[in-house]
Order: sequence, then C-alpha cells, then structure tokens
Amino acid sequence: MREPISLKEILAVVVKRGWGILLTALVFAAALGAYQLKNQLDLSKLPENSAQHIEEEYQTALMEFEEQKLSLEDELERTEHPLKRQMKYVENSVLMKLDPYHLINNTNVLSIEIPEYAGRGDLSDQSEDRYVRVLNQIQNYYRTYWNVVDLSQELKSYGIPDIEELYLRELINVQISDSMIVITVSGETFKDVQSIADAVSQWFVQLSASENADVHQHEIFELTNVTKIEISDDLLDHQQYHLQSQKEFETKVKELKEQLKDLNVPEKRAGYGKREILKNTIIWAILGAIAGGVLSCGWILVLFMFRSRIESSRQMEQVLGVPFLGSAVKGGNIWKRLADRMLAERTWQDTIQAESYMTEAFRAAADAPEQAVILSTLAAKNVDMSVVEKTVGKVAGKVICVADAERNAETVKALQECKCVVLAERVGVSEVPKMHSLLEQAKRMEATVVGFVTI
Repeated sequence: MREPISLKEILAVVVKRGWGILLTALVFAAALGAYQLKNQLDLSKLPENSAQHIEEEYQTALMEFEEQKLSLEDELERTEHPLKRQMKYVENSVLMKLDPYHLINNTNVLSIEIPEYAGRGDLSDQSEDRYVRVLNQIQNYYRTYWNVVDLSQELKSYGIPDIEELYLRELINVQISDSMIVITVSGETFKDVQSIADAVSQWFVQLSASENADVHQHEIFELTNVTKIEISDDLLDHQQYHLQSQKEFETKVKELKEQLKDLNVPEKRAGYGKREILKNTIIWAILGAIAGGVLSCGWILVLFMFRSRIESSRQMEQVLGVPFLGSAVKGGNIWKRLADRMLAERTWQDTIQAESYMTEAFRAAADAPEQAVILSTLAAKNVDMSVVEKTVGKVAGKVICVADAERNAETVKALQECKCVVLAERVGVSEVPKMHSLLEQAKRMEATVVGFVTI
C-alpha cells in the first residue's frame, strides 16, 4: 500500500521536472505574447483608437464628470438647507418636546358683548342684519390683529416664558366665531399653560378697551377657563412627521455625499502607441508564463497522483519492505539535485565511496553467497547495471543480471540457479506493481530478496 503523500514530496516532484515546467511556461508566454501583439497592432489601426478620437472622448467624459459633480453639489446644497431648518425646528420647538400622551391643555372662552344690542332678541330683521355686520367687523379686526402681531413682544409684559415667536404661536390656537373667542394653549406644565393662556386673554381684553375707537363699541368677558390633561393624536402625528422628515433629509444628504465621494475623475485612455503595445505584450507574456507554469505543475501532479511510482529510496524501502543497499545514481541536473536534497535522497557524489557502501551493505545482508542475481523491472535499453554487478561481484562468486525481469523468461532460470536476489530500480520510473510482482515471483521460487539498489 502506498504511503500518504507529503507536501515536501509534492514540491520535490514539481522541482525535479523544472526544465519541463520552464519550457512549458516559455511556450505559453511566447504564444500569448504573440497573440496580444497581433491583437494590439490590429486595434491600433482602428479609427476609434486614433489619438484625436481618444482626446475627444476624454474631453467629453471630463465634461460629463464636471456636470455630474456640479449637479450633485447643487442638489446637496439644496438638501442641506432644509435639513438645517428641520434640525433647528426639532431642537428648539416646544411642541416637539411635549408628551402627546400627557398633554396639558388650557381652554379659555371669551365672549364679545356689544352693549347696543344686549337685548337683540326683540330686534327687527334690519337690526339683526346690522348686528351681524358689526360683529363681523369686530371679528375681522381681532383676526387681522392676531395674525400680524409679534406675540413674543406683545405678551412679554404679561410674564410669559421666553419663547420665540415662531414656536410660541405653535402653542396657542385662537378661534374667533360668532360672539366667542376660544383660546387653546398647550404646554408641559400647568404653570406654563396657565400663564400663557392668561396673558393671551388679558391681551384681548386690553385690546378691546384700548382700540374701541376703530370698531363699534364692545366689551370682552371671560366665560370659562379650564385646564386639563389630554392624549393628543394630532401632536403625535405632528412630531412623527417632523422627525421622519429630518431622517429623510439626513439619508438624502448622506447618499449625495457618498455619490460625490465615489465620483472619480475620468482617466484618459492609454491608446495604442508603441510603448503601450510593448507594455501590454509583456504583461500578457508574463501571464502566459504563469498560466503555463501552473498548468504544467497541475499536469505533473495529476500524473503523479494517479501513477504507481515512487519518488524516493526511503519511500521505496517502506513500500517494498526490503533494505536499501546503496545507490549508483549520478548527480543529474540542477533540478534533480535540488529535489533529491529536499527529499534527503541517499546518493553519493564519490563513485568509489558509493561502490564501497554497496559492497559492504550487500555483504552484511547476503552473508557471502556463492551466486547472486540482479533483477530489474526496467527495460534493458533503459538500465545500466554494470556498477551494481561490479560491487555485488566482489562478494558473490557469480552474478547474473536480468533486465525487464517481470516478463523475461531468463528470470525463472536465474532464480532456479541462485536464491540470493538484489533488485536494481530507478526512483520515479520503476512501477510499484511490477516490483511487487517480482518479489512475489522470487518468494514462490524460494529465493530471498536481500535488498535493492537505485540506479
């Protein structure tokens, strides 16, 4: 059973095939670079990619950008002004601070009396018409005066709270109809409500006494004055409306600021000059090299995952279950040497030292046999067992070498003559099933596999 594959082994497999990866990367780089070069040259010949057209396109985009920016700034300014007014109102309005579920209201009813018509019940129709005209004149007088007067100044002498005209009028509702003046004042405390209501009532009474020369003679009397606590749905709707309006203005301002922030100055298209064409070609060549390298690495790993070959002598020792007797492998190219170093592969730079190690390892494993057979699953044209034959021959009297041993008829004959077997295999090339088949065959013929060497 094959051992789990480690990350180091995967990297070593990739590194060992470095020249192939590099060649694939260069092929992809050349292909994509050439394709992009041709494509860029074709695009540079189109009228819409001329320098003049690109400049006109840029100026148009710049103009549109300026128009959009000015439009957003203008809309932002037009939105910020009502937002400021709304925030000021919500912050300063007394009405916005009142509790609609515990609203204190004072209702004061004043009566308009015209002495001349005190007994008008017995008047003729003509007198009744005159009374109505006089009463309308008095009502219009008070309505006009009430609408134009500065309440905060007029009522200041009556001891009302210091409230601006704008917010004071919200608290006071005056209705003038028939011969009645109904004054309704809202507030947070009984004291504030009653002081404002009394001030307004006194103001109407004094106004009737001081300005009677302008209208028909009349007098004002207080009929009722009631203060009570109420639940006001109208006030609740009023407060919610203004708070919602402020929220909508704030949301709109935030959106406009984000749009201005996200608004980017248009960039001029690079065009297709020599410098740009060369730059794009190089970029595509680099991308091609990366793509080629990644694809080749992926292909190598897929082949490695699905093939039954081993990349190191240590792993081969574990899979075969026989000892490692040495190596006759030469150093190889830089990629192979680097991969061997990553896997801590057991190789020797010194040929004499390698042969000496194999001789002593075989002597210790085989106990000086008279004959030995060297078997390999590799084809004869791909294997050189001369070094192994030489080192084994120093211990055994006779050495037989058989290549492509799994399918070679000479294998049976060799195993009949000699029961001491040494495997000669190549890391990354020899296939595990073939090596296991060879081990089984030696076992059936009662031959002993004393170890393996890498060639």
